Formats: sequence, structure tokens, C-alpha cells
Amino acid sequence: RRVLFRSDPWDSLDLSGTLADATRRTVAELERRKIRQALKEASGNVGRVAEALQVSYKLLLQKIREYGLT
Repeated sequence: RRVLFRSDPWDSLDLSGTLADATRRTVAELERRKIRQALKEASGNVGRVAEALQVSYKLLLQKIREYGLT
């Protein structure tokens, strides 16, 4: 499924600080959105999400807590 953007998503990126800082923030937001989408599609089944995203169950639980997706 493709998501269409009405505006350029690059315009909303926070590029302040160092390259490493900007990269860390961008990756975190991407992970948060991807996990949230996968949880919705899997009706909250964390095991199925971990399998679909090809990450360990433990790592996924850590990310869910980190991003406040509980």
C-alpha cells in the first residue's frame, strides 16, 4: 500500500544539529511510524509484527516502549 503525501515530507524534517543528530531523529520517527502502522495492520499482535518487520520480539517490545506505542 502506498501512502501519498499532499506536501513534500522532506519539508518537515528537523535538520538542526549535526548530521548524526538529524539522522538519529529521522530514523527514530521512521521506526515509530512503521511500527505503529504494523501494529495497526496486525491488530496489535506483537509476535506477528516482529516477524513481519524481521526484528526480534524483544527488540520490538523495547521500541514499542521507547516510542510510547503501548
